[in-house]
Amino acid sequence: MEELDRDITVRLSTKSQQFCNTYGYRKVVGGPKFVDELKNSVTWDFEEIAEITYRAVRFKISDDTWETIITSLDRFRFPIEKMKELYHLRWNIETSYREYKYDLGVVNFHAKKDAFILQELYARLIMYN
Repeated sequence: MEELDRDITVRLSTKSQQFCNTYGYRKVVGGPKFVDELKNSVTWDFEEIAEITYRAVRFKISDDTWETIITSLDRFRFPIEKMKELYHLRWNIETSYREYKYDLGVVNFHAKKDAFILQELYARLIMYN
């Protein structure tokens, strides 16, 4: 393990597997895994082929522990030291969120519709306060 700060480019395509194998693309199978607020299907923001570049950063967080982050943050505005600081802040936010989630009892909801989930969440917040 060593410190790392590297750009990685992935070539994606919605075309056939044969096309992807021939030209070195990775096949995007099926539609996207998300939907908009109205529950309508959302398409990819590219037609048939795309190149996506992201940044892989690895840094040491203790004597024997390393962290690897995939990000789109600019290398010059966010050097590795700044990434460590941001990751530490984000970790504190995630830990606090997890504690509140369990304290409020909102790990599992009984409802399936968005409006009813919000109603259940507000009821739990009122009871918590």
